Amino acid sequence: MGDVFKNISNSSIINRSAFFDTMSSLEAKSEPELMSALEHIADEVEKSGNNEAGELLEQLMEEISREKPRQSLIKRTWSGLTDILPSVAKIATATAALGKLIS
Repeated sequence: MGDVFKNISNSSIINRSAFFDTMSSLEAKSEPELMSALEHIADEVEKSGNNEAGELLEQLMEEISREKPRQSLIKRTWSGLTDILPSVAKIATATAALGKLIS
């Protein structure tokens, strides 16, 4: 049951379960802008194939879906993600939506 991965190397895997859990949480909180931003970020991370970026994205999603997200952790995770994958910082909707969480 669940996803099975075999013969994987040099690939980024984004946990679908974590992604859908986060989206459900944001939908319940009426956060469509943040949902859209995370979709764009996830697409960019997936295209990059960068494992570390995938791990940071998963950490970011887990934190955002918490009842009371910790701003400092979101800020550090976003900073790490943009350092590893500068192209995500160019996603204007993502920067704006996450900026609201950490300001």
